[in-house]
Amino acid sequence: MAEKSGINAHLVVTGLLASICGFVSSYETVVFAACLLYIREELCLSTKWIQIVASIMYVTGILGNLAAGQVADLLGRKFVIMSSSVSHIIGALVVASSYTRTQIMVGRLFTGLSLGLSSMCAPIYLSEISVTAVRGHITLLYYFFYGVGFAVGTLVGGGFATVTKGWRYMAAIGSFLSLVQFIFFFFAPESPRWLISKGRVREGRGALLSLRSEDYPSSAELDAIKADVNDNAGKGGLVQVFKSPPVRRALLVGSLLHMSQALTAFVTIIVYSATIVTMTGIADRTNAMWIVTGMVGAALVGLAVGLGLVERVGRRALVLTSLMGVTTSFLFVAIVFTLIHVHSPAVELPPVDLECDAQTCAECTFNGKCGYCFSGGQGNPEDAACVLADSDDYYNGLDP
Repeated sequence: MAEKSGINAHLVVTGLLASICGFVSSYETVVFAACLLYIREELCLSTKWIQIVASIMYVTGILGNLAAGQVADLLGRKFVIMSSSVSHIIGALVVASSYTRTQIMVGRLFTGLSLGLSSMCAPIYLSEISVTAVRGHITLLYYFFYGVGFAVGTLVGGGFATVTKGWRYMAAIGSFLSLVQFIFFFFAPESPRWLISKGRVREGRGALLSLRSEDYPSSAELDAIKADVNDNAGKGGLVQVFKSPPVRRALLVGSLLHMSQALTAFVTIIVYSATIVTMTGIADRTNAMWIVTGMVGAALVGLAVGLGLVERVGRRALVLTSLMGVTTSFLFVAIVFTLIHVHSPAVELPPVDLECDAQTCAECTFNGKCGYCFSGGQGNPEDAACVLADSDDYYNGLDP
């Protein structure tokens, strides 16, 4: 097989190391959902600050995405990936050792920068080091590890839920794989294509040979890379992209697909998943992550089905099926929430505070200053009442 495909052990190991970026990206998303349950109480964060802490990493994530392409072209793919490893190690350790909201924000900013850099550069690196015949399979390693990161994140979140200060261990564990990636990437080759584009043909040839089996026609591949680099020299940049109608159409379709994925709010739901579970009363925060495992498991099934069918049924069929599934799911959720609102329990006791004068539970909880009290019919005088939220409760009453 090695003689026909060109694959050798060095290519596989290098691909696995680069794919750690995918693992880290999903692990951080899931494990922070578990951390939120404990960070809120231990650091006394209000709802507003929880939202800031959860979302602020996307600020540096966007900056990392925008900068990754230029930096990768200037300094190399390997440099960007190793920089993302360092940024993630710093971010994870700062979050794990945080005792103030400022510290945890700094840690999240470093984490966001790491994910922004790696999510842009790692798939490019994987594509450029792989053999043409198996390029799709090598590139899919990133997304396979992305799914593995989800699974490991839920297991770590559930496993450390009963451990004192367990959220700190959850945050720190993610830095271990980034450290492994950083150390071993010193021995990984730079992208042969990037080296050749910089005129370092001898180094590019050495990198290419190290990633191919001995009997593979590497000289022909090297000549093809040099010809392609020469043909495209000076043709880069956004101006050239928008000059070509086929490229514009492809860019539009790709951008819309990414936008539709973002608008489903899947990542946001995952980040707040454990909090949502505890709010419903289905499980306490100790067991919340085990409930979230079901949600993540469904996502992993979808990922596995997609990876298994992508070469058989085609990309377009999978995309259309996925979008139909998302639309159906949103309609179902909308119907459920509408029914919950329509059949909301009534407020039976007169209001103690005029500010919380409501007729139903839904109307009461829509007011951010009020809460609906119901203890299950155990004779509590506040059963079925709409009352002001506790001003001392860290969920609502903290100073911004």
